[in-house]
Amino acid sequence: MTWHQPDANSADLAFHRFLHDSRLPPDLFTVGEWYVDVGIEISSNDGACLQWLTDTHNLVVQQALVIDEHHAARVTDLGSSKYSRDTVSHLTAVSGFRIVPGVLAQGIYACKYLQAYTTDKSIVYNNDDGHHAKFLTTREAMAVDQPTPTISGLHTIYDRATRYNGSNARLEARVPLQWATSVLLELNPAILKRSLCIFTRKEWWSFRILRLQAASTVISWQVAAASEFRVNEQALTLTAACVWLINGLHTRPEDGPGARRLMDAALPVAEADEVSPDDVAYRRSLPQKRTISRDDREEGDEDEEEVPDEEEEEEEGDSSDGVTHNSNGCIFLRRIKFVNAPRFRIGGPTMADAAFRYWFKMSLDQVEANFLRTGIIDKKLVARIRSTSNKRRLPRIMNWNNDPLPDMFDIGIPGRRLPSPVHDDGSDVGDAGTPPPQMTVNAFVSDLFRTFVSNIKAKSPNPRGSTNASYLKINDDERLSCDEAIFKTFALSQTFRHVSYKQATKEEWKRAFQWLFPDRGYKTTSGVQNYPDCTYFREWLKFVNNGENSEELIREARTAIWLRLRSWCWIPDARQDKMWPTTPLPGFHRLPASTKPNGKPYPAPRILLKGPNAVVSFVEDDEQ
Repeated sequence: MTWHQPDANSADLAFHRFLHDSRLPPDLFTVGEWYVDVGIEISSNDGACLQWLTDTHNLVVQQALVIDEHHAARVTDLGSSKYSRDTVSHLTAVSGFRIVPGVLAQGIYACKYLQAYTTDKSIVYNNDDGHHAKFLTTREAMAVDQPTPTISGLHTIYDRATRYNGSNARLEARVPLQWATSVLLELNPAILKRSLCIFTRKEWWSFRILRLQAASTVISWQVAAASEFRVNEQALTLTAACVWLINGLHTRPEDGPGARRLMDAALPVAEADEVSPDDVAYRRSLPQKRTISRDDREEGDEDEEEVPDEEEEEEEGDSSDGVTHNSNGCIFLRRIKFVNAPRFRIGGPTMADAAFRYWFKMSLDQVEANFLRTGIIDKKLVARIRSTSNKRRLPRIMNWNNDPLPDMFDIGIPGRRLPSPVHDDGSDVGDAGTPPPQMTVNAFVSDLFRTFVSNIKAKSPNPRGSTNASYLKINDDERLSCDEAIFKTFALSQTFRHVSYKQATKEEWKRAFQWLFPDRGYKTTSGVQNYPDCTYFREWLKFVNNGENSEELIREARTAIWLRLRSWCWIPDARQDKMWPTTPLPGFHRLPASTKPNGKPYPAPRILLKGPNAVVSFVEDDEQ
């Protein structure tokens, strides 16, 4: 790289000095095509911040490429695929640009690429993980400690820049080697002055600090709220929007497919006839009709198609849809509700699944599993292990009658209620003035136990082979019911086609109970089956991990459930990784007795009988 004054003699001298210092012989350039990037840098005498004005891009291009006004206007139209606008600091009136001109717009210097930008990006340069500047992720934005290291680092950089860092404006052109000493030497100073705006260092960087603090505050308030409020779609869309805003302060705001879907969900939307073409959020989002003639075409422009000699009308977009736009000269989000965790208004647009995964690197269900206090960690979030199960999540037990179900337990003080459930009382939520009722402890544990009975039956295993009948002889209605009858009999052939039982001790029952109803602080590990799909299990872990529920209350609830289970004749041999294991183990007896050619028993559901003296009955079916 060389530097010189913007005149022909200085340019020629600098070019030959470059050839000499690089030890490149002049005749080398007679072979092949050679291009050179030539730029001009404009600075302020007092170290202020210069920025390119959006509405003068056509004037800059006309001057730099020495082309007529018509071609300059066409190639800087927002609808042109040759032109990219780089909004700076969220201000739509301030932006750089990048252009890959077609044949007629290349001008006398046969320019292949032209860009205008400013040097303020250099203070946040950070070439890491595919990004060229400091980059905030949604994962970091949802961390407990706020503000995040990235946000704090940006604040420190911006604050220091208010005292020490101005910004210069640059214009760069890529041209064939023969024009290296000619291009960008005839720029009109008056037009350059008209094309630039100037800010003091304090004004420019303080505006960024203000925008950074606003987005950071929203994120901090979200993190401080209950997890149940943080992980709904409108709150998560706002989280992603704040991340997008923060990253767009010091780099070109992202506008790929995932970012466009986020913009559609987060930015204001208006009717097409109410939006200026310069205010659309991204290219081609504005439905419009434009007249195209052959004079508007230029040979070699790949984004334009052949048209007949006569003029034609071309319609872009769908006029029935609203247009995502930036209003009032700056990027603003649509209306936010500051209740509980800040979020967008209920009923507004949200991102499609693909866009959600793009921003959060996981599905909404996985975000819920990761951030709700259920203790269940999705396999993909822990070990990225490929899931081999495709089992659906089970529903809560349904009460088909209007009459309330009776309490099954008598825990603690009669009428004692659980802590108030989290409630979004925003005015945009239907029936916002009526929070969910507080359940009594006995009603909650009774409801949970009924759901447990239904879930544990529904999760009973099947043998391999889609044509083989289930191990249990119950239909779908019986599986989803809360009837405990099958657990209260030793006549196992009434329930099982195949079973493996053990006359178990009380301690062995307690071991199984520990996995069915874990204590506070428990988290599942990768490879766990059955449990995460059970509604009762999720509700139980929320209950025991809720800091407002005392250790005494949890102990009383577990004791009540344990005593209820001890009225059963058998329970599954529940283990940490599986509610219904089927692998044969020593000490278990298989009914009917059946072994593989190698002498080992075939798999069957393992169950624990109550007591070492339990006697079972099993009448083998004819089909077996």
